[in-house]
Amino acid sequence: MIANILLLLQIFIAIGIVIFVHELGHFAMARLRGVRVDKFSLGFGPRLFGFKRGDTDYMISLFFFFGGFVKMAGEDPEKREKFEKWEYFGQPWWSRCLIVFAGPFMNFVFAYIVFVLMMTIGVKIPDYSTVIGGVEVNSVAEKAGLKYKDEIRSVDGKDIKTWNGFYSEFKNKKSVLLKVVSGKAAKEVKIELPEDHILGLMPYVPPVVESVSPASPAYIGGLTEGDEIVKINGAAILQFSDIGKATVASEGKDLIFEVKRQEKLLTRTVKPVKDTLVSNRYIIGITSKAPFFYYERIGVFKALYLGLDQVYSISRLQVVAIYKLITGKMSAKESLGGPVMIVQSAANMAKKGMNDFIFFFAFVSVALGLFNLIIPIPVVDCGVLLMFLLEGIRGKPLSFKVQNILAQGGFFLLIGLAVVVTWNDIARMIARHLLK
Repeated sequence: MIANILLLLQIFIAIGIVIFVHELGHFAMARLRGVRVDKFSLGFGPRLFGFKRGDTDYMISLFFFFGGFVKMAGEDPEKREKFEKWEYFGQPWWSRCLIVFAGPFMNFVFAYIVFVLMMTIGVKIPDYSTVIGGVEVNSVAEKAGLKYKDEIRSVDGKDIKTWNGFYSEFKNKKSVLLKVVSGKAAKEVKIELPEDHILGLMPYVPPVVESVSPASPAYIGGLTEGDEIVKINGAAILQFSDIGKATVASEGKDLIFEVKRQEKLLTRTVKPVKDTLVSNRYIIGITSKAPFFYYERIGVFKALYLGLDQVYSISRLQVVAIYKLITGKMSAKESLGGPVMIVQSAANMAKKGMNDFIFFFAFVSVALGLFNLIIPIPVVDCGVLLMFLLEGIRGKPLSFKVQNILAQGGFFLLIGLAVVVTWNDIARMIARHLLK
């Protein structure tokens, strides 16, 4: 119970930081442009606590999980024709655009800094035992006589425990002598190493589920962490890659999983969906359990580039996903998730370790920044930017009446979207609970 409370606290703090960074962008640019800021709030609704410094009331409000806001002087243009330079609408339209843009921009900057720092500290890499899970046809390994389920015990007399440790022994060598246990018999195998050191071997990965993505087919079908997949459609599952093969071959048809969970055998039905964003294959949304991990540090200059590539890749995926949702190529019901799904995903990442947890919230920061930049709802940053750009083109702002109608419409649209995605999350949780 205490562990769950601490986990939720950890998640809420991380969400608060992402939102805080966004609002800090608006705040900092407003101050830079000489605009007085009256309120800087993490969250909406009644003020819980805070402090006042200078002209600004810094506070945390009741619904801190759902966003935040910066209240600037002169933000309400109703029945006013003249504004001071230190007021929001006293600024030229391009200056207001800068203030609005600074929020999502800070989310990208924050995520980039996190990615670079985490890469230089160390990226978490999964590692496996030295049991062989697959041997490619006509490969160096097959010609040497290595087979499925053989266990490699040593390389040139040096004992090894992990798959990465096995390959790390190849450096600057032209051949290696392996001690291998095949069944109950031990044997020695000499391998002449190719220049690329590719042997055609894959490690054995047990068919055990480490995590289940919220809203995924596996989640809806009732699979859970720790499940050992025994059979799919009656066919024995020997290792984790067999699950992927069965999923890809399903063509989206129902798969009957026989699962071992805490010594009990259960049956679950899972309907794969096609991943139209990355692999273009059918997936169910589970990850394998790696028995070992190691951390690989990346040089600063390489990390600076890879950090940018990471932000770009996440942004591109988000844009493609939104485009496919709009064009009907992706199901909104199956794809959209809200606050509940974010908490569930964060909990999964937290269980894997702090490294995964921090990377996840850097991803959330990019997603938040992008959402605010490309969703043209009037109360969202993109909608506000469009109104100010239109003002620049027309040479005069939209009338207050029109702005008010757009703002109210955008607010109800945003609330409606929040209700839909939250209901989706809750419906999935109920369906999953009934299957357990």
